[in-house]
Amino acid sequence: MPADQPPRSPEDGIEAAHRALRAGAVSRRGFLTATAAAAGAAMAGSARAEQASAMAATPVAGASPKGKARNLIFFVSDGMSHGTLALCNLFMRDRFERESRWTSWIRDERPRRGLIDTASFDSYVTDSAAASSAWSVGSRVENSSLCVLPDGSAPEPIWLRARRTGRAVGVVTTTRATHATPAGFIANIPDRELEDDIARQYVERGVDLVMGGGARHFPSAMLRDASNITLVTDRDGLLGAAREPAAALASGRRFYGLFAESHMAYEVERPTNQPSLAEMTAAALATLATRDGGFCLQVEAGRVDHAAHNNDAGSIVFDQCAGDAALAACLDWVKGRDDTLLVATTDHGNANPGIQVYGAEATARFRRLQGWRRSYEWLLAQLNLVPADDRTGDILSTLIEHGMQVRLKPSEAMGLDGWLRGHRVELFDERNKKGGALASVMANHVGVAFLGPNHTSDHVECAATGPGSEMLPAFGHLTDVHRMVAAALDLPEAQRLKAPALSGARSKPD
Repeated sequence: MPADQPPRSPEDGIEAAHRALRAGAVSRRGFLTATAAAAGAAMAGSARAEQASAMAATPVAGASPKGKARNLIFFVSDGMSHGTLALCNLFMRDRFERESRWTSWIRDERPRRGLIDTASFDSYVTDSAAASSAWSVGSRVENSSLCVLPDGSAPEPIWLRARRTGRAVGVVTTTRATHATPAGFIANIPDRELEDDIARQYVERGVDLVMGGGARHFPSAMLRDASNITLVTDRDGLLGAAREPAAALASGRRFYGLFAESHMAYEVERPTNQPSLAEMTAAALATLATRDGGFCLQVEAGRVDHAAHNNDAGSIVFDQCAGDAALAACLDWVKGRDDTLLVATTDHGNANPGIQVYGAEATARFRRLQGWRRSYEWLLAQLNLVPADDRTGDILSTLIEHGMQVRLKPSEAMGLDGWLRGHRVELFDERNKKGGALASVMANHVGVAFLGPNHTSDHVECAATGPGSEMLPAFGHLTDVHRMVAAALDLPEAQRLKAPALSGARSKPD
C-alpha cells in the first residue's frame, strides 16, 4: 500500500506503522500512537458488527452459501522448517520406498500454494501463540499472547465465530490440548502459560471436540460439571468411540480425548496406550462429520516443534512422518468432496535442520536415524537421574548408544563432558542451550545439522485445496491466511469479547 494512501482497514494501519518503525521513519512513541489509533478503529467497527450480529437470524443447520466451504480442516506441522519437510520425504523414500504424502500432494494434485511471512507484532521471530492468534483473529499480537491485541482488547477467536454459524469445532494435537497453537483458535488469554484458564475457556465456550495431552489442566470437577462431555483417556477408548461416531456427539454431547497428563509422547517412543496423530485425526473427522451444520477442525503435529527446539534429528523426522500420516487421513477424507477447505501449513520455522554431508556418506549417515528408539527428552531425563557431579560424557555416550544406536568417539564424549559441566563449547551462544552441543556431535553420525535451538524468521509453506483456496496469496502473512479462511467459511464479523477473569496459575515447566 503506498505511503500516502490511507489504511483501508485497522490491520492495514498496524501494518503501515510496522513498516515505518522498521524503516526508522517513526519513533517508538509514534508507533504506539499509530497502532492505538488503528486498534480504536477496529473497536468501533466491531461494536457495529456486534450490534448487527445480535440482530442476525440464527443460521439454518447445514446451510452454506453457494461456492463457500461447509467444512474446514486446518492442518499444522508446528515449527516445520522447509528442511523438516525435506527430511521427512527423504526418510520415507529411503525407508518405505515412497514419498511423503505432503510432497506427492503438491506434485500430483497441485494445490494452491503460498509463501507466508510469520512475524508477530513485536518480533521478526514469532512464537506459536502469536502465530495462531494471527490465523484466528487476523491481527498481529505480541509473542505469548493468545487473541489479545496490544491495546488489551479481545477479538472473537475464529472457532467461536464458526460456532455462531452452526458448525461444530474441534482441535487435535500431540501437545497438551491447552498449548498455544490449538488455544489460539479458541481462547483469549494474555499469557499462553495460563493453561488452566485456557482449559476452562474450552469448556465454557462449548468446544465440541478436544484430543491431545494436557489432562492435568482439566480437573475432573470441571468435566463433571459440564455433564455433556464424553471423556476417553486411552487408545482403546478412542477407537471404541470411533466405531460409533454418531453417538460421540449425539444430542449435543461433546467429545474429549485426553491421553497424557502433559504432552503426548514423541512418536519414536509412543506407548501402545496412546493413539497416533493419524488415529486421532481419523476419529475426529468421523465424529465431527456427523454434525448437520458442518465443522471446523484444527490438527496439529505439535511435537515436531519440540524436537526442533531440542535439535533432536530422529524425533523431528519421526514426528513429521506421523504428521504426514495425519495429513494423508485429511486428504483421503476430502477426496471427491467439493464442500471442504483443507489448509496445510506451519506457524513458523524452527532450528532449520538439514543434511550437511555430500555423496554416498550422506545416505549412510542419514539411514542411522532409522535406528532411533528414544528422544533427547528421554536421554536428558535419564542423565538427570545421575547425581550432578557424576554426569560425564561417557555416561551420556552410553545412553546415546542405547537409545539411538550410535556409538560416539572418545573425543566426542570428552567434548560433551565439558558441555555437561557448563563450559562454552559452541561459539554461537544459543547452540550451548538445550540439545545444541549434543546435536553438533550427533551430526557427525547422522549428517543432520541444525542452525540453533530457536524459532526462525523464515517464510514458510502453506498449501490449500477446496472452496476458497484460490484466495491464498502467492506471498502473504499469517493474517492473510485468516482472511482466506474467514471468507471461505462466510463467517460473521468478529465480536469484541470482555476480558475474561483469570486464575493466574501458570503451567508447570516440563
